[in-house]
Amino acid sequence: GGFLVAGGATVLTSAAMLTVRQLSRQGAAPAEIRCAFNWGSALGGALCGGVSGFATPSWWQLGMVVLGTAGMCAGQGGLTLLLQEEIGKVARFLYLNVVFSFGLGLAMGDPWPSWVEAGGAVLILASVAAGGTGEPKGKLE
Repeated sequence: GGFLVAGGATVLTSAAMLTVRQLSRQGAAPAEIRCAFNWGSALGGALCGGVSGFATPSWWQLGMVVLGTAGMCAGQGGLTLLLQEEIGKVARFLYLNVVFSFGLGLAMGDPWPSWVEAGGAVLILASVAAGGTGEPKGKLE
């Protein structure tokens, strides 16, 4: 059983990569390609999970999968936009995924983060808020 599931995952991964390649050749917008990949992966996971006899998700869990998939589309789009700038201007945003992961985990029933983790999240948010434009202030002598 596990061998068949792994083989099926390999086929679906290859199909996803070929779909991305074909959409790129046809001139599809990058956002369309990213979303096709993410939604196709979610659908493939659902189909394979159902066929292989995995537990059927509750409506709440299904909603979280849909929310997570939509978040991946938005997050990857945002990351693409951020990385078009110089890394010094965007580096402080790259750790926001930690903060967003806390929030999504809490929404899905995870325990509250420890004081150290919460302190790290506050530090990340403070660095984003205080970061300014990322432009140099002057020459270093």
